Amino acid sequence: MTLTALLTLLAVVVAVVVVIPKASEAMKATKTLETDKATLARLTTKLAFLEGLEAVQLQERNDLLLSVMPSRKDPVLSYSTIKILAQEASLADISINVSPGLVSSDSAQASGSAQITETKKDSMSFDFEGAGSKDQLMNFFARLEAVAPLMLIKELELTGGSADVFLAKLRIESFFYDLPLTLGKIDSPLPALTPQEEVVFEAAKTYQKLPSGGEFTIIPQGKDDIFKL
Repeated sequence: MTLTALLTLLAVVVAVVVVIPKASEAMKATKTLETDKATLARLTTKLAFLEGLEAVQLQERNDLLLSVMPSRKDPVLSYSTIKILAQEASLADISINVSPGLVSSDSAQASGSAQITETKKDSMSFDFEGAGSKDQLMNFFARLEAVAPLMLIKELELTGGSADVFLAKLRIESFFYDLPLTLGKIDSPLPALTPQEEVVFEAAKTYQKLPSGGEFTIIPQGKDDIFKL
């Protein structure tokens, strides 16, 4: 083997052992830098978008939408709302039954294997009975679908009685919306409200939120103190 051939072979070996890995690392570093630059550009755009928003306005919108469509199943809120509206309409013989199922969304999530990655609408059913005049019942029906949280009358049965008093049996659906547990990548763009969503938001403004801590009468049944004879 001549000296020239030996030097050529040595150059090839050095290139394979040293130069090619270094070049590969340099290419990876360049790709990483390009990815970081792209991520930085998206974050900069997102930051500019966020800085243009009004925090107070966002909070007000969030509170409004969650009052109409709660993010958690709340049978007590729906029950008390129905009860208050029935009493405001001066209905008699009021009866409300609900089977909320699993109340805690967190416990339901803990028992599952998959995380919630998108929103999901769900509802609870209430069986309501109440007696009143035509005007009283119509007032109750109208108010029921005009207050927060969102509720709809799914089934209605009217039975005529004496002195223009009717017995109403209703199946009422009260809705809630599971929010996602993850919001995606931090550098992903934020979606803007579409014109259709703006229309929905304006419609949500028309729902009346009853004062918190509203009073309603609970008729006790059985013993108040189970340890007292």
